[in-house]
Parts: sequence; structure tokens; C-alpha cells
Amino acid sequence: TFTYAVIDPLYAAAEVELGLILLVITLAVNTLGRELLMRLMGGRLAGSVGGG
Repeated sequence: TFTYAVIDPLYAAAEVELGLILLVITLAVNTLGRELLMRLMGGRLAGSVGGG
């Protein structure tokens, strides 16, 4: 990656941008997945505790 960064700065910028996009997508999927898991699996248990 460093050689590419030295040879082609545009490619390096695109790679960083892709990395950031993947990071954001991963974070979004993680948060949504957690929420879904909390609702599906822990919904009945958390219902008595008061969590939604």
C-alpha cells in the first residue's frame, strides 16, 4: 500500500476513502445488528427489566 501511495496518490486517497466507507458500513451494521438482537433475543427478558 505504501508503494502505491508513493506511486499513485490518487489510488491511495481512493483506498482510504473505501476504508472509511467500509468502516462506516461496519459500524452501522454492528449497531443495527445489536439493536435487532436486543429486540429479538433479549426482548422478552429485557421487557421485565424495562429495556426496549
